[in-house]
Amino acid sequence: MVCAHLTVACLTVTAGPLFLWKYLKDTSHQAWTLNSLARVYRFSGQPEQAKRPFCLAVELAENEGRQDNVSEYLRNLSGAQRLSGALRASQASVCRALQISREREDHSAEARSLQTLGPSLAARGIE
Repeated sequence: MVCAHLTVACLTVTAGPLFLWKYLKDTSHQAWTLNSLARVYRFSGQPEQAKRPFCLAVELAENEGRQDNVSEYLRNLSGAQRLSGALRASQASVCRALQISREREDHSAEARSLQTLGPSLAARGIE
């Protein structure tokens, strides 16, 4: 099943359009695929293009009530926002992820959110 996700993500990146993820029937698979696609954009030096698929992944995970995934996708979105210069949005995304982690009492996710918050604050010059 994972190979199918990677194939769709790779096809979407090489073909350009962002519509192929809709062919997956399970919305959690759609969100995972969008998150994976966005990570490909981000790590290939295209953080601006990564923001839209990250936002769509967050929206799908929210609609499913998967707060663990919402938190993860928001942290990923925050990194893309920071790299593309949207520093306030980056801080807002990671603060939201941190809030979700604390509400869920997920200490591991909370630690990852705090780890992501540091560079966001540093980029804005906040100590």
